[in-house]
Amino acid sequence: MSSVARLEVAQLTRSGLIRSVLAVFVLLTAFALWVGVQEQQRWTSSFTTARAEAERLNAREQENVRLQRQESFNPPGAPAGQFMDASLPPAPGVIVAVGDAMQRPVSASINSNTRADTLFKNTETGSALSAALGTLDLTWVTIVLFPLLVIALTHDLLASERDAARLGLLRAQAGSLGQLIARRLAIRACLPLLIITAGAVAAGFLGANIGVIASWWLVVCLYLVLWSVVGALVSVRASTAQSSAAILLLLWLGFVVLLPALVTLTVERMAPVPSRLSQVITMREVQLGLQQRTSELLDRYLTDHPELSGASRSGFARSSFVAHRETEAQLAPVMARYTQVRREQGAWAAALSWISPPMLLYLSLTHVAGTDGTRHETFVNQANEFAARWREQLRDRLFLDRMLSPEEVASLPRFTFEEPRSFGRVGVAIAYLIVLIGAAAIWLSRTLRDSQLR
Repeated sequence: MSSVARLEVAQLTRSGLIRSVLAVFVLLTAFALWVGVQEQQRWTSSFTTARAEAERLNAREQENVRLQRQESFNPPGAPAGQFMDASLPPAPGVIVAVGDAMQRPVSASINSNTRADTLFKNTETGSALSAALGTLDLTWVTIVLFPLLVIALTHDLLASERDAARLGLLRAQAGSLGQLIARRLAIRACLPLLIITAGAVAAGFLGANIGVIASWWLVVCLYLVLWSVVGALVSVRASTAQSSAAILLLLWLGFVVLLPALVTLTVERMAPVPSRLSQVITMREVQLGLQQRTSELLDRYLTDHPELSGASRSGFARSSFVAHRETEAQLAPVMARYTQVRREQGAWAAALSWISPPMLLYLSLTHVAGTDGTRHETFVNQANEFAARWREQLRDRLFLDRMLSPEEVASLPRFTFEEPRSFGRVGVAIAYLIVLIGAAAIWLSRTLRDSQLR
């Protein structure tokens, strides 16, 4: 190790303030990991409980059919009395990126009357307090708070030496000014990177998906390297250490706080969501209108499905089945409009996030972790497809009054979630960061070459 490097390490280790700041960020990292583990355990518990309850009810129904024991409004083996859960397993990277996943419904009960607009209507989501205050997960800590640690370590990279008139002495020991900056920057940048690496390794041991953790770690490290190079650039160009710190804090405020807020406001203006009240009113009008025509709807449905010839034209279960199908068909355009607007908002957010690296990286990291809206939307689509297959499988028996045997109850399909591919966005984020780091490094190199201090 060179004398300059030894001096740099000695200065950092002797500084009580630096040690305190590093200790605070170590504790923040540990706390954020603890929050992620708690969310993973809660999600796992909800998923396991829902699945176990569905299997328990299924086994109970088989026993009731064998014993011809009626325990509910429906007789044993009645198609209308069969239920199955559709549950979303924990996201592979929830430990490092909770996001807003726990504020979305992750489990629903499916029966013959399930509709797309009511599938998740009565399911429990995360706490309202958590939704209001936000979740302090590891991704949020690294994107929002860790740049402050980098600023604290790099703002006086060169400006303090200029203030203390030690620059000539350091140049005599180090030779090239560029080599001096590179060595000091490497030593100081390693400190936050070591904390992040330790957090990523701990997340892997705590059960997070290794592939997700590796991608997450690489993106976060590049993000902090970008802030380190920007910190070095500002420190070289600033006249004093205080002005360097002020400029860096303004950059942090602009890119981490103000730009994401501006992007959010712009997206809401460009793709406003229709009033939820108007959607509720439309749904209520459709339901009230169909309630007055249940007999007519049932007759028309049986006429359109000759394979159900011989089915009774009365009965609450049959009328309810037809009314729910007609309601779903008439509400489909309303729900499609809301879905389209949400997708437009996502497209605008993805496009505008390019002007704010923290926002782009947060969207990318929650995406690869599986805690953004993409994975949940996939789950909702798969759950609706499963509900449609469930209804079709029980339809004939419902209309023809055929009860299920214990074997048929046991063979009813189970919902299995198929994970979407989510690693494509990571490559874009990595390439984006490399370009920004390269541009900042070239600017720093030109600044050093053109500086009168060389």
